[in-house]
Amino acid sequence: MRNAYGLNGADVVSVEVTAHRNGLRPLVHPRPINGAEARYSMHYALAAAMLDGKVTLQSFTDAMVQRDEVQTFFSRVTVFEDEDGPEQPRFTLVKFALKSGGTAERRVDVAHGTARSPLSEGELGDKVRECFTYGKSEVWAKDFMTAAFGMAATPIRDVLRAGRMG
Repeated sequence: MRNAYGLNGADVVSVEVTAHRNGLRPLVHPRPINGAEARYSMHYALAAAMLDGKVTLQSFTDAMVQRDEVQTFFSRVTVFEDEDGPEQPRFTLVKFALKSGGTAERRVDVAHGTARSPLSEGELGDKVRECFTYGKSEVWAKDFMTAAFGMAATPIRDVLRAGRMG
């Protein structure tokens, strides 16, 4: 939504999130104070996405979570579950109230990155590079991706060799 509407964190007065029944059950930390808690926080996911433009593994460090602008953003977020509705189909509805006086909203019925809405090869490559970088791995992400995308024609030993360190 940030990109689609050309928004940033400063544009947002408030955010309202509605999810399917039990959709928020694992998201137990509305005001996380460290990376471990932030992994289970809708409030933090929204703050990181709006303030940073994306949510990555690096987003879940204690330092990123403890930034003043992140902690302040939490008060703008309200979350609800559709307690009377079914658990399926799953959905999330996000509504922004904007400083301009306008609103922006989007309903997501299929999460991007799932089997029903897979990442593109480019997005998948970016994700692999981020994982290798975050893990401080010596693995060459490009070599690994080449082997992985060619798995149908590549012996598994070559795929595993491309994923080994050193």
